[in-house]
Amino acid sequence: MNKAYRSVWNESTGTWVAVQENAKGRGKSTSSSSKSKTVASILALTLSTGMAGHAFASSFYINNSNGEPMIKGDDCPGTTIGGSGTNYLAMGCNTLANGTDTIAIGTSTSATGTSAIVIGDHANASAAGAMALGGGTSATGTQSVAIGATQAGGGQMAAAKATGAQAVAIGAASIASNINSLALGSGASATTSNSVALGAGSVANSTTLTNSGYNPGSATLSAATAAGGEVSVGSTDAERRVTNVAAGAAATDAVNVSQLQSEDAKVNTNGANTAAALGGGSTYNSTTGAISAPSYALANANSIDGTSGAKTDIGTAFSTVDTALGKLNTSITNINNGQGTRYFKAAGKNDGTDDAKSGSPGSIAIGPNATSYTSGILTADAIAIGDASYASYNADTVVGAYATAGGGASTAIGYGAQTLNVAGANNQAAFGTYAAAMAASSTALGSYATTSANGAVAVGYLSSATTANSVALGANAVANSTTLGTAGFTPVGGTTISASTAAGGEVSVGKAGAERRITNVAAGLNPTDAVNVSQLTSEDAKVNNVSNNVSNVSNNVSNLSNTVNNLGNNVTSINNQVTNIVNGGGIKYFHANSTLADSTASGANSVAVGPVAVASASNAMALGNGASATAANSVALGAGSTTTANLSAAGYNPGNGTLSGTASAANGEVSVGKAGAERRVTNVAAGSAATDAVNVSQLQSEDAKVNTDGAATAAALGGGSTYNSTTGAISNPTYVVGGNTYNNVGGAITNIDGRVTNINNQVTNIVNGGGIKYFHANSTLADSVATGVNAVAIGGNASATTANSVALGTNAVANSTTLGTAG
Repeated sequence: MNKAYRSVWNESTGTWVAVQENAKGRGKSTSSSSKSKTVASILALTLSTGMAGHAFASSFYINNSNGEPMIKGDDCPGTTIGGSGTNYLAMGCNTLANGTDTIAIGTSTSATGTSAIVIGDHANASAAGAMALGGGTSATGTQSVAIGATQAGGGQMAAAKATGAQAVAIGAASIASNINSLALGSGASATTSNSVALGAGSVANSTTLTNSGYNPGSATLSAATAAGGEVSVGSTDAERRVTNVAAGAAATDAVNVSQLQSEDAKVNTNGANTAAALGGGSTYNSTTGAISAPSYALANANSIDGTSGAKTDIGTAFSTVDTALGKLNTSITNINNGQGTRYFKAAGKNDGTDDAKSGSPGSIAIGPNATSYTSGILTADAIAIGDASYASYNADTVVGAYATAGGGASTAIGYGAQTLNVAGANNQAAFGTYAAAMAASSTALGSYATTSANGAVAVGYLSSATTANSVALGANAVANSTTLGTAGFTPVGGTTISASTAAGGEVSVGKAGAERRITNVAAGLNPTDAVNVSQLTSEDAKVNNVSNNVSNVSNNVSNLSNTVNNLGNNVTSINNQVTNIVNGGGIKYFHANSTLADSTASGANSVAVGPVAVASASNAMALGNGASATAANSVALGAGSTTTANLSAAGYNPGNGTLSGTASAANGEVSVGKAGAERRVTNVAAGSAATDAVNVSQLQSEDAKVNTDGAATAAALGGGSTYNSTTGAISNPTYVVGGNTYNNVGGAITNIDGRVTNINNQVTNIVNGGGIKYFHANSTLADSVATGVNAVAIGGNASATTANSVALGTNAVANSTTLGTAG
């Protein structure tokens, strides 16, 4: 660690050394190797393994081959503090990297958490894994991220701050101060855990996340009642509208306005139905949702409660009636067999064996063996009237001999009428002799009428409704369709049906072979209304009028005069094609001005646009006057452009490597001109992928790179070699070796090799302790021996006796290809 020192290059020793912080280091390397050093190699050397941590404070320079600075750090009045951990990096004035694996870059920055990263002046990352990017940013929560420098210029703003664990703050003055919070946008603030502030100035700071969500009814919410976080797209008095929201499906999905409108319509319907059910002049206000109080006139109310006049609420009216019934209950204790009040008589055995039975509060049983009681089941408010009538569940009403009602809140009126006697099969109604409503919320009205599906209605003698929510209307009518889930018919070329494509039920007024006509049907208004014959007749007349005025629209329209001013604001289809539009005419945003021949698209799935344009190959496109696309999958773009390239030829490869990301042959071509009439393609973005087009700036960059490499090569060759950036040529060097002049490296090296060979033949012994630079020996042992073909023996008494063997070291023996076997 070198808190008060810096590293500089020592040319004489060829190493990096530590010097005092105020020492100066600047110079130009004279070796060709230093000229070719790059920024990447310097940074790699700085961060190389084996250096526990480094701090850089004062000036340092890295020169290029011309002695000009490539990387430069100026003196600063502060001090790079460094750090006490390992594998840290601190760069800049007053910079602190005081943790393991930390990085601090910039003036007065501080990275004190393990693996923390800070880049930017006066930035701070004090927690483990924290990252602060930008001047003045602060990341103090574990694994938090703060991005957004202090804004410079006219509008000064604070920098981003992420103080919560795993928090993220992006944008000037953004704040993420709680665990897993996210603030995205200038001035955005997320201060509650797991929350998101989305957009400039947005605030996510709710203090009521633990409160149960709003419940408009009494049912249990299917989603969690308390929120795990919030997403805010604005702030108080600066709310944003969230648009393009799809209709929610799951319990926790957001609801859009169309769903709210649908629910509002449902509420309005329920409100109107409730007011109608209350009667007494009650009305429903769809704007406020209020239902006005009804008014019930009880003619004899004064004799009951001492007050006369109408009752304005159900409770009072029922209470008044209940009081009257109470008085009757206490006054009438017994009616003898065959006796009764006027117009009310009962005849039975008078021995108690056929007495009516009623055992739950509010239940009534009238008639021989009438029963409004079931053992073990609450039958409050059940009513059974008639011989052997039976009401078996709460609020069931039965009127008629042998009639039965079950399931709860069900009604059976008529001889032998019945409803399904199963718990949960509520709200059934059967009216008529042997009428049977055998499913929840179903209604059978008429002798022998039957329903067997939920919500079904059968009205009429022997009518039958067996599919859910369907209606059989009329004697012998049957509603039993098995295709309700099939989408409704849409005429070919017609607009999309605005109502649901599948039916929720059916209404049948007859049966197969015995259909009925529906008369007195008003003209339909809404998309789901029925249409009457007058509307069909009007539509038929409209079709006939079109037929009379258009004599031939078989395959084309040869001439539509000069313009078509109005065809009901739009034309949905004119058979297959329009063969001609008057010169200068067109449709909105598409016009043509030419008297030349029409375009031709003869290739499969091809397109030709423009006078005399031709697209004759599959999937080809010709766009422009005289454009011609004759190659499959190709585009001729612009007047006179042609596609004539040899697509089967492999792409040009400037080297001998495999082309990256490209096929050997093209699948098509895009031509913007033709031979001798090429066009320049402008405003081309720099290519990124292997198959992207390259623009001139990228070519210039590559050319600069080639020039740099050429100049470096010439410098490395020495001998006066130069590089010509215009032609790319490198001039031959001139070497004087052994008194001879050579203009290539090979000739010079051959000369040197020959001279070395001569030296090798002449030097037979080097004095003990002597040697050549960097190679010395000090031994009195026998000389080394290398008797094998191409063998090498180095060291006192070393022996290499087999072909290609190496004996390295004192007394080493190599009698195979093994290196350095001990003697």
